[in-house]
Amino acid sequence: MASARHYDLPRADDRIAAGAVGDGKVGHAELAGIDGAGKTDEGGPVTIKSGPVVLDGADLSSLLTANPGGLRFSRFSWTNVAITAPDKDTPATAAGGNLYTINLGALTAGATFDGSIPLKGAMSIKGLSVQPPTAAVAGQQLKAE
Repeated sequence: MASARHYDLPRADDRIAAGAVGDGKVGHAELAGIDGAGKTDEGGPVTIKSGPVVLDGADLSSLLTANPGGLRFSRFSWTNVAITAPDKDTPATAAGGNLYTINLGALTAGATFDGSIPLKGAMSIKGLSVQPPTAAVAGQQLKAE
């Protein structure tokens, strides 16, 4: 799969909501969704679409001090993610095309902190599927199974 270098995302001003914000802390922030497209370094099409991205109980103040290791949050979720990206080793004209399709039903993470000390953390991934192009080596291997 090729790497994506640039995404064109629609204006998100009216799609972002945040509450209880102050001193780098965010009580709740939500991005209504993502609908973007771009190109790989080789010029192949990449798309990403998703439902809401939600962050609760976040302390982002460490980002202001260039200390990303101090980032804390109580809950993060990202739902209904769909990504397509080309397999650089499979021609776009191959039967079935050359796009990988990645779907993710939900990614959730939660954490509990005592100050800067993490006490508990959990992550859940649901509904993950990766579909290689039929003509790709990975697609042929799955077909042979």
